[in-house]
Parts: sequence; C-alpha cells; structure tokens
Amino acid sequence: MGKLQLFFKDFTFQKGKDIFVNTCKRFFIQLWSITIFAIILIFEVNGISVTDDLEGLLLYVLAIGAFIDFVIVLWKENSKNEGVANLVRAVVWVLLLVYYIYLNLSEIFEQSHIDAFLIGNLSVFTAVTLVLPFVRFWSDNDGDDVPAYNLMFGLIRNQFLIYIVQVIIVSAVLLLMFSISQLFNFDFGGDEVFFSVIIIIYWFTFCLFFVGIPYGDKLYNNSIDEFKVLQKGVKYVLLPLLLIYIIVIFMYTLKIVSEWELPKGMVSYLVSGVMFTYVFSYICLYPTLKVDTKLTFIMCKILPMVMLPLLGLMTVGIIRRVSDYGITPTRLYLITLLLWFYVICIVIFIRNTQRIRWIFTSFALLFLLTSFQPFNYTKICKMVHISQYEKLLEQYGLIMPTDSKEYDKIFRKLPENVQNDIIEKQEYIVKKYGYEK
Repeated sequence: MGKLQLFFKDFTFQKGKDIFVNTCKRFFIQLWSITIFAIILIFEVNGISVTDDLEGLLLYVLAIGAFIDFVIVLWKENSKNEGVANLVRAVVWVLLLVYYIYLNLSEIFEQSHIDAFLIGNLSVFTAVTLVLPFVRFWSDNDGDDVPAYNLMFGLIRNQFLIYIVQVIIVSAVLLLMFSISQLFNFDFGGDEVFFSVIIIIYWFTFCLFFVGIPYGDKLYNNSIDEFKVLQKGVKYVLLPLLLIYIIVIFMYTLKIVSEWELPKGMVSYLVSGVMFTYVFSYICLYPTLKVDTKLTFIMCKILPMVMLPLLGLMTVGIIRRVSDYGITPTRLYLITLLLWFYVICIVIFIRNTQRIRWIFTSFALLFLLTSFQPFNYTKICKMVHISQYEKLLEQYGLIMPTDSKEYDKIFRKLPENVQNDIIEKQEYIVKKYGYEK
C-alpha cells in the first residue's frame, strides 16, 4: 500500500506520458494485436463477420507470434548483442509464416490430427510462459534467480489485480447502464452494446498489464521479502498439507505391501499432485531458503529422499497400467513426468538452492520435445494402435480389402472374445483417430 501511495504522490503528467511512450515502444506488436482482436470481437458481437476460417487461423498464428515476440523483447532488452536478438526475432516470424502455410495445406483439423495440434500448440504456449520470467536475466551469471523470482510473481500479482479491476469496472459500468435504462427508459440498443463495452474495458485493462511490466534497473529487485505473505502461506499452510498427503500415500504403500497387491492406477495422479506441490513449494520458498538453513535442510535434503519411495510406487503403478491396457498419450506423458520428477529430486538434493530456472526450462523443453514435432506422443500412440489392429486382422485373415461377405464369414467363425477385441480396437481407433481403412 505504501508503494501505491508513493507512486501516486510522485506521479506527474510527464511521468505518465513517458510511461505510455515507453510501453508503446517496447510492446508495439502486443498492443496492436490486442487492439485488432478487440476491434474484430466488437464487429463479431454486432453481427458483422470480418474473418473467414483462413483469416481466423492467421489471427491465431499472429497471436502466438505476439506472445513469443513479447518474450524476445524482454530478452533483447538485456542482450549484449542486439543484432542477434533482432535476427532471432525475424527468424521467429518467418517460422510462424511457414507454420501458417503448413496449417493451410495440411489436414491438421481432421479428427485424426486435432489432438496432436492442440497439445502441440499448448506445449508452445506453456514453454514460452515458463521461460518468460527468466529470459530477461539469461545472461546474468551471478548464481541468483531472486530478480527473476520477483518478476515472475510480480507479473502474476499484476495479472490477478487486473482481473479484479476488470470485474469491478465491468460490474460498475453494466450497473450504470442498467440503472440509466430503468430510470430514464433509455434503450442502449440490445446486448451488442453491452458486449462491446465489456470488450473495450477488457482491452484497456490488458493494456495496463504491459504498462506494469518494469524495465531498466527496476527489473533487478533482489529483495527476498517482496512476497513474504506468499512464502509464509506456503511454509505454514501448504507444507503441512503436503506432509499429510505424503503420510497417506506411505500408509497406502504399507497396505498394499502387507496385502501383496499392486497399486491402483490413480496412485500415479496422486503422487504427481504431491510432487507438483513440492516443486511449487520449493519455487515459492526459494528466496527464504537462501537464509533459513533449517528450512533448506528440510526442502533440499529430507523431502527429496522422502519423495523417491513415492516415485517408486508411481513407477509400479504406471508399469501395471501399461501392461494391462497398453500405451496412451496420457501414460506416455506420465512416464516422462515420472523421469522428470526423479531428476528434480536428485538435482535439488545435490544443488540445494543455487537456481530455479532449470526447473522451468527443463519442463518446457520436455513438453516441447514430446508434443511439438511430427512424431509426438499422440502420433506415436496412433501408429502403435493402428499397427496392433492391423496385425490382429492379419492374424485372423481379415486384412482389407476383401469381399465383405467373406469378411463376415471369417469374422463369425472367430471366438467371441476375439470378435469383441477386434470391435473394441476398431471403435477406439475410429473414435480417436478417424481411421477407417
């Protein structure tokens, strides 16, 4: 609150003008992208269609480009070689143009490809989001990620406050419009006007997000107490809950060992949730761990070793699911996540609190490598399932093309369990991939 009061106390028209001009220079592409999308949405809600499918796809690719360009801008501001940064920026836009042409020429939006497309694009968005707070400090080799930590949670805090401002302003404006229409019998012209006003408000508040991004020396905030409330909440609320979950999983482990049975499939998701909670807690407590040796010992020595048996249980659960039901994209992602969890525990145990950027970059790279390339996990599963289905048909002499009557004759002679197996595999493949060979 003191910072906010100080800001308004020192605020002048010239200072506001300088902030506005600087923001427009830094994020010219992003501000124009938001403006264009807002204008298009206003036209659309008023019944005026200004885009077809191809133009809509182009806007989608441009939105991805604006987001990636946002990260490059932050990196460029601290890059020692501005020419390299500009070259990277140009290459990214060329690649996006090629990507747009590829999307137009391919059959990516058919049922057999849509899952891979969605996951691939989600991986790009996730990767860019994860490296966003660190790219500005990538060339700094002081062994400390506290400035990046403060920038990351500062952006999250600003976005949260913007959402609150959006809700308040939208509610106030809509209430005002409703009051005027009721008190003075004034007709605003239907729902289109209401939606247009909402879009304009959202456009304005999103622009405020870019205004709130610090620059210059303001980025280098080395305070370890900037988010003290968050750190105390994690330390005194989230960590005890994490401990309770760990105890529950250990009790379940003792139960299945005493009864000599394999773990249930849901254990993988429960252990993943516990590990993500641990990683999130470690990241949130990162500045505190640099000064609190007792907490550092718990987070960097005890908990990683405690997590390893849980990961062993998760390993057994995944092996059971794969052996019983085969591979799916979800199970392949779980296997990758499991390996990443093992690395997390081992590296934190060895390195303690040196950096946190490697956690974000490693996850981003894994997600990209397994999702945004031709042989991603969805494609691999499709190839495996179709291969297994064709081998099954070949085993019983049902490979197509063949006469439908002959096919039916052979099929009816098969055992009932084989018939059901063929039908189930066929229905799954057609439903999941649109494969009808």
